[in-house]
Amino acid sequence: MSQLLSLSYWRRLWTLQELTVDETVAYSKHWGRSAYKPPNAEVLYGSHRVGWDQIEHFVSAIERLGLSNWLKSRQGADILEDLHAFRGVFEIRKCRLDSGWAVPLDTLLLATRRREASKPQDMVIGMLAMMDRSTIRKLALSSSMPVSQIFSIFGQYYIQHEPQECLLNHNATQDELPGLPSWCPDFSSREITSIIGTRSFKRTAGEDDNQAVHTPCAGFNEKGKWAIPKHRLEFGRLVVNVFTAKGGDNGLYNTGNPRGLQPVECSHSIRASGILLDVVTSVIDCNPAAEAINFLASDSVQQIHEWDRQCIQLARQTLPAGSSGFDIYARTITANRITTSTTISNEAWYDKEARVDVAGQYLRFQQFVQATLGARTTISPANMDADTLRFIQCLQQMSCQRRFFATKSGRIGLGSSNIQVGDELVVLFFCPTPYLLRQVKQETLFVGEAYVMGLMYGEALDMLERGEVKETQ
Repeated sequence: MSQLLSLSYWRRLWTLQELTVDETVAYSKHWGRSAYKPPNAEVLYGSHRVGWDQIEHFVSAIERLGLSNWLKSRQGADILEDLHAFRGVFEIRKCRLDSGWAVPLDTLLLATRRREASKPQDMVIGMLAMMDRSTIRKLALSSSMPVSQIFSIFGQYYIQHEPQECLLNHNATQDELPGLPSWCPDFSSREITSIIGTRSFKRTAGEDDNQAVHTPCAGFNEKGKWAIPKHRLEFGRLVVNVFTAKGGDNGLYNTGNPRGLQPVECSHSIRASGILLDVVTSVIDCNPAAEAINFLASDSVQQIHEWDRQCIQLARQTLPAGSSGFDIYARTITANRITTSTTISNEAWYDKEARVDVAGQYLRFQQFVQATLGARTTISPANMDADTLRFIQCLQQMSCQRRFFATKSGRIGLGSSNIQVGDELVVLFFCPTPYLLRQVKQETLFVGEAYVMGLMYGEALDMLERGEVKETQ
């Protein structure tokens, strides 16, 4: 352990920035019969190689000795990456122990999303070391394939076999690799936005069980007609997998294409069903201050003020008279996220029931902005209350590399950095958020996810049931 800590490449090591896999499948005798063993996974750091088991021991020792906070404090602006790395190692370690060594696709995607690699294809090829034999065989990937082909094959397999995570919500907003389909994330890019909607989970705020809230579920419900299907033998298969040391997949996550996203044969296209709801009519460019190291510095506050002025002016022109404008606007620019801490290691939840006074937090933030502009210097945020500081944190996270927009039917929203006037706002069945699509000649291109208040929790499905909108493909 002391050698690992002394190496200059220690951070590259345990953040899994480069993960390789020995593609030779190994077997061993287990209780008198052959049992699958995972491929050998190694992390590269400089000219050195370290096996996955050593990574696990390294992180465990750091946690046991209470050194995690010290290590994270050394990195300054990179603290978020360090925190993500610790969580990634923990998730993979837990899955490999609980699910017969194989790690589900959704966990792999979340745990390895912020890696870097010398070769872009290693962002996917490296994941093979954590997968079960069945998935490796079906994917049939090789590092000799073109990068766009590797990413497309992995993406097409993913959207058919993983019910918990929606791949469309991981679509990067920056330029993608040449030849990559618009719906498929560039797995080699840095994740530059905080995802608006991801796995459905419950989180309780405080001790009141009535405050349990959900991530967005625009195109599905937890129960009933629009519930994401689950395999009826899911729990039984998991138990069998654990006792027989089989991979975590083996049909466990194949729920019959739960999101209904169908790859088109001999094509990089996918076919999706959903509801066309609206069209974008106005767009405000991204908030440049959201990428600043110090979000509340004087220069950044000036940028925030100008961006906010344009956005709220568009909101006033768009929202219907009599609506609770400040509340809708404040929830939109933060994607309705609420944090439980003012530190960067916060847990976030979504205020579905509108229990939090987000409008009040926004107005108090505006008072700070006006005071800073009046003083023409940076003012310490120390006097702001904790709720307002949490609002500011969410504002920076969710407005980073996102554009504010308005629609023909009087809606406002927050979406990806490449939104254009004329993009179509849709809800796809069994997907967590609304999305924006673009018609170019005879093609429909995927633009990205969006937050639009009033469409985040199955409201479009209710409109469909009432006959107010129609299903389309």
